[in-house]
Amino acid sequence: MAMTKGGTIGVDLVTVALLDDAGNIKTGADGLTTNGIFVITDEVLGTNQANITNLEGSITEIYGNNGAVDSSTGKGNTSVAFVFNALPTDVKHKILGDKSDGKGGWLPSQTKPRVAALIKTHHLDGTDMFIGFGNGKFTMTAANLQTSTNAEQRVTDQMTYTALDVPAWKQNHKTYEASDQGFTEAAMMSEVFGGYTASTGATTASK
Repeated sequence: MAMTKGGTIGVDLVTVALLDDAGNIKTGADGLTTNGIFVITDEVLGTNQANITNLEGSITEIYGNNGAVDSSTGKGNTSVAFVFNALPTDVKHKILGDKSDGKGGWLPSQTKPRVAALIKTHHLDGTDMFIGFGNGKFTMTAANLQTSTNAEQRVTDQMTYTALDVPAWKQNHKTYEASDQGFTEAAMMSEVFGGYTASTGATTASK
């Protein structure tokens, strides 16, 4: 019996990029990499968790003639609780909007940069599914440092991503099924990461 195309298994990959005010990816020194796209690969120990909440709002019943005759559904205040195992420090500071003093110091900022994020997972039958967030902001509210004993006490980068609406979508997220007819990764990337083209090239982790 063939495995069903349904369910999801794990977090395969997360990709992020800084955006400018026009919604296009920042590149070079202003961005996260030369082409602007940062893939959180095994090289930087990957992503441990991407817990997405409030994808949709609650249903409000509409009453008439002494009964519920219709309903409306509000937009969800979608957020993602990410746990990254070891983000490079420059990437972490940039997506949080921290300001460098040029001497190794970084100050937190209340002005957060816009960041696009793409989460890749897969179904039980192995086909890929993506959840794209074309606009949002990261915050990191805590870091629980503990002493090492016989065991090394690593501290992960636990960040919350608050999704904002993408004007073209009129929503704050979009799901992509790689097995659906007409799907192309290049088209998806250009929608999630404004200004992306296939000629942008391979996406690699910064050193």
